[in-house]
Amino acid sequence: MNPLLKRILEFVDRHGEPFTVSGTNKKGVFSNATYAQLRNYIPDAELNLLSPPYWIIFVAGNDSTNLGDNVVWNGTPYPVRGLMTARWRAGVIAKLLVLGAPGIVEF
Repeated sequence: MNPLLKRILEFVDRHGEPFTVSGTNKKGVFSNATYAQLRNYIPDAELNLLSPPYWIIFVAGNDSTNLGDNVVWNGTPYPVRGLMTARWRAGVIAKLLVLGAPGIVEF
């Protein structure tokens, strides 16, 4: 295993919060996103439905969550509307998931 990926896995395991995707339990570090960050991934019509706080999740690179998946966090479903990957030596070491409006699966 890539040593940097291993360190990120340890960080997420220590500091992350649990969430589920398709019944699979996962962990990620949740953070607030700015409106400007979300505009790159979410259409304006959907952004108008969002109210702060806006959420992004930092997960390890081996996380299998993809665009269009539903993240259930604290009992509320959020669609994954954006996905950024961080690479090191040709391997994905981390992902940043951008969450859309809660309860809206497709817009």
